[in-house]
Amino acid sequence: MKYVGLVHFTPEALSSSSDEALEDALVAAAARPPRDGLPHHPAGLAGRGRPALGPGAAIERRGGVMLTGSCYCGLVRFEVDDAFDYAFYCHCSRCRRRTGAACSAVGGIAIDKVKISAGREHLLKVDESEEGYRGLCDRCFSPLYDTVRGNTFAHVQLGALSKAPERRPDHHIYVGSKAAWHPITDDLPQFEELPP
Repeated sequence: MKYVGLVHFTPEALSSSSDEALEDALVAAAARPPRDGLPHHPAGLAGRGRPALGPGAAIERRGGVMLTGSCYCGLVRFEVDDAFDYAFYCHCSRCRRRTGAACSAVGGIAIDKVKISAGREHLLKVDESEEGYRGLCDRCFSPLYDTVRGNTFAHVQLGALSKAPERRPDHHIYVGSKAAWHPITDDLPQFEELPP
């Protein structure tokens, strides 16, 4: 049995062992509208001599590469320059609660380098203040980015990106409140709270 994302396969497609039959089923699935509000992704087509569909991969632009990202349901999509000023793992209890993960991988960049490319009307701004807000989808509630420093910088959730950015997280913050069940196994610098 082959399982690729949330795609429904006919018995004929599942019984076939050819990549061509699998690709045909994926292309047909991509053309169908989503059911029950769940996303549908023609996963598996990229890397087989075809460009990635949907939110996509990196987009070449004059002056550098743009990364694309989206929420889980695909309603809100964004582009961001692949030129993060910094990147880190945050282990604070707030990040754990809102992502459901042990930590949050974040890339920091000037807010004008982040562009909402689809679904702006579905971007929910939570915890708005003079300092910033948290941006998430109003349908699936996926966290996309936070604005900080008086709304001048964005902390983009790296997990929302379609491809890995050039800059990788290079330190851990708020390890003083990290999940006890999650060991940090890399050699990156660790800070009890914020770096000095």
